[in-house]
Formats: sequence, C-alpha cells, structure tokens
Amino acid sequence: MMGTLTARTVRYCTATDTAKSLSDCGFTADELEDVEHVTLTPHGGAINILTTGDTPTSDEGHYIEDHGLGVVEDANDCARLQLIRAGSVNVKVTITTYVP
Repeated sequence: MMGTLTARTVRYCTATDTAKSLSDCGFTADELEDVEHVTLTPHGGAINILTTGDTPTSDEGHYIEDHGLGVVEDANDCARLQLIRAGSVNVKVTITTYVP
C-alpha cells in the first residue's frame, strides 16, 4: 500500500517533436530526488510517454489525450520518464512530482 505523498514541484513543459526527460523539462536534480509519483496533463494536444528508458515517438508510447491525466507511480519509472507530442502541434504539459 502506498503511503501519503506530497506534491513537491509543478513545471510546465512544451512537448515537441523531440522526446524530453523531466530534466529536459526544467526539473533540477534536487527536485527529482526521492520522487515516487508523477502526474502529467497535456493542454492543446496529446502526448506519448514511455518509462522504460526507451524513447517515445509521435506514434509510439502510452498515449495521453488532451486534458487527460497520465500517472507514473514507481520511482524507477519516474526517473526514466520521457514525453513527446503525439501530433504535429507542440503541447503544453503540466507536470507535478510527488515525494513521500
């Protein structure tokens, strides 16, 4: 059972045609330390994410629709998270990290 988590940092990242990690989105090493949970909400289009260490593409990855909610719940998966726009238009993504 997961314990209580606290939101640590919120960033707004633009998903483009190049995959980005959380660091690429402006999160610092200190902000990413001990992160166990990440939420993502795209605004203005869909995104694809992968948490395996592989690079998502515009047509490969876990699809999160415009104004949908993506949740990553494992520290290792959070560390390997990458995102990319799913279409031809850049997408603003709200990303929140959580720590125990």
